Amino acid sequence: MITVRHGLFACGRNRRPPVGARPSAAQTAPSTPVTVADVVVTAEHRATSVQTTPIAITALTAQSLERANVDTVERLVQLAPSIHYNDTIGEAFLSIRSVGGEPNVAVGGGPVVSFNVDGVYIARPTSVSSILFDVERIEVLRGPQGTLYGRNSTGGAINVITKAPNFTEFGGTADVMFGDYNARRARVAINIPLITDRVALRVSGVSDSHDGYEKNLFYPNGTDDLGDLKVQAYRAELGVRFTDQVDLTLRADTTSRGGRGPGLQVQGPYGEYPGQLFPPAFLTAPAPFGYGAPPNPTGPSSPSRTWSPA
Repeated sequence: MITVRHGLFACGRNRRPPVGARPSAAQTAPSTPVTVADVVVTAEHRATSVQTTPIAITALTAQSLERANVDTVERLVQLAPSIHYNDTIGEAFLSIRSVGGEPNVAVGGGPVVSFNVDGVYIARPTSVSSILFDVERIEVLRGPQGTLYGRNSTGGAINVITKAPNFTEFGGTADVMFGDYNARRARVAINIPLITDRVALRVSGVSDSHDGYEKNLFYPNGTDDLGDLKVQAYRAELGVRFTDQVDLTLRADTTSRGGRGPGLQVQGPYGEYPGQLFPPAFLTAPAPFGYGAPPNPTGPSSPSRTWSPA
């Protein structure tokens, strides 16, 4: 724990105060200690204080994430401005300090920012878009981290540490949220000590959904709008403590991401494809997909189904 004290210093001649003058508040008020929280991080694969870790690191505690309503990787930019997030049809591209972020989903390609959950490397960009829940802290490491994290960490690393089972306390949390566009979010977490100080189980889950923000004119009845969300995720953690120095944690999780997701709109002359007899193949997807439509002249957020293929 680090304590910082503020004091008032003045220099000048030693003179007696005028008769009847009252001492100022600064002279009589005692100094007030200001406490800085000591956050323990594992950025170096060992537990160290964030103040003494020789890495450019931002440690975000569960309280900080909750206050800022950060429940996705995309919203990390609110608390860590050095991160840039780009999502293209479910593919997440991360960059730190402008290093990375280029779409690279070809065979053999990989990201430039390492993304890890409880020490497990997440290799594909599609998995990074998952929702965050029951998180203990998030560590954002800026700059090359190849020494500790190997390849795909030229821009930096993001470590997500979930809440571990508690061996002594039974408890849990739950909350429900409702909003516009039929938004609904329910989160729950429960911790159960099976054998005091020896075995504990923690189970958590989240269900998050909302209707689409972008009107899909492929469907005249107004259903299946684009930009919607349907996510369900669950996690179970079993902790076993053999001795004070040896313990084992088994984790299992599953995530289901549905909905129609974001859509693409063709930029350029409306309904025209110069030099091509037909538009590119991905633009002529069957009507139910609703992707690749030219922008609607009367509604920028409504992709239009009509175009001139010739």
